[in-house]
Amino acid sequence: MSFSQDVKNELCHLPLQKTCCMKAELAGLLSFCGKMVTEQGRAALRLRTEHAAVARRLYSLLKQLYRIRLDIVPGKHTGGATAYTMKLTE
Repeated sequence: MSFSQDVKNELCHLPLQKTCCMKAELAGLLSFCGKMVTEQGRAALRLRTEHAAVARRLYSLLKQLYRIRLDIVPGKHTGGATAYTMKLTE
């Protein structure tokens, strides 16, 4: 495993405790794997990552902080690696 994968794995397995820390972590994750898009005239937030633990962490943070549930859809990324895509629409 690469160093960045090891770090992501370690960070994703830390317990979720304070709400302020959870919001800060979510903001950081959204900044590097989130994208605002328009689909069929509606705003949507698309989240994409190649790391399964990051996908699970995003799901957990959104569920605990805002009671939002996302579908995590595994697919293929350019180059053959598995990519996890989640979408939140208004």
